[in-house]
Amino acid sequence: MLDQVNCNSAALQSDILRAMNTDIDFMLWSKREEFPGLAQLARIWFQTVEKQFSRFREDSELTQLNSSAGKPTLISPLMLEVLQLAQNYSKITEGVFNPLILFALKKAGYNDSFEKLKDQFLDSSINSRKQTYGKFTDELSSEMFSLSLILDSETRTIQLPVGAEIDLGGIVKSWAVKRLVHEYQHLLKIERGFVNAGGDLTVWGSSSDSGEPWLIGIENPWQPSQDIGLLALNNGSVATSSILGRQWSSPKGQMHHLIDPHTMQPSQSEVVQCTVTGPDVIECEIWTKAICILGLEKGLKLLSQKSSGYEAVMFTTQKETYFYGDKSSLGKVWKDLSFQHVLYK
Repeated sequence: MLDQVNCNSAALQSDILRAMNTDIDFMLWSKREEFPGLAQLARIWFQTVEKQFSRFREDSELTQLNSSAGKPTLISPLMLEVLQLAQNYSKITEGVFNPLILFALKKAGYNDSFEKLKDQFLDSSINSRKQTYGKFTDELSSEMFSLSLILDSETRTIQLPVGAEIDLGGIVKSWAVKRLVHEYQHLLKIERGFVNAGGDLTVWGSSSDSGEPWLIGIENPWQPSQDIGLLALNNGSVATSSILGRQWSSPKGQMHHLIDPHTMQPSQSEVVQCTVTGPDVIECEIWTKAICILGLEKGLKLLSQKSSGYEAVMFTTQKETYFYGDKSSLGKVWKDLSFQHVLYK
């Protein structure tokens, strides 16, 4: 479906597509005759990313790579780029972001796309305050945290540790958004717009001729169909992670998809949802997950030590809302939100 406004000249026009098991919507300032080509660019790009990086496709490059653990494997330039980013953010987060978690996701029962998984195992108590999630035992669990990839950028090869498999779901969506926005904004010179891939999004320019910011809804973690507040941005990015959206029951107990790499179990922190905003959409996604996994105290301490220019809103198991950021952002950037706890940078 295309939404075209004032189509005789340049205007904000939008489209939506489905890829990577999520909805991808975007709005671009363009002429009517130019927009179909711009929309096709997004469609082809996200289809390409899905084909290379999906762990649910037998023909994906990632699936083939995971079947070659223990030996050097030639990889594509795109795979090299993402794996280099993954290594970098693993160092920045002191191992909290770890791509070598696929075996743990599988042990937790996340063996298929969530669209299929939820039809079989979705727990009816998804909105409960339950803090304790199911655990499983595996002799590799205690060892996996210390394993690392052997990545050679000159030969464009990688060697996975024996028994290890990669999951790039924690970074590839935001990376794809960043790449596409760069194409639109800097190469095609589109003055304003946004790209949103399942909550990982970047906006640039303004939402109106009068310079109004883009208003981004912040999902209510306990009532996903409703927004609990708004984020006002002219240029910037935002990402959200939640343990409530991808949660299911299994014979081992209730599970979710955010794995703590220290234990290789679903994380047990008090944070059920975190939204981070800042200049880089990849960092936003990384920090939302790190804070959900580590919890408020450790997560915010690490964020303050490692990155600047980022703010966060967190929701806890006790249904309390925390803000971390600049005092000037309250009411200006973060709108219509009620905070029980405010932590200034």
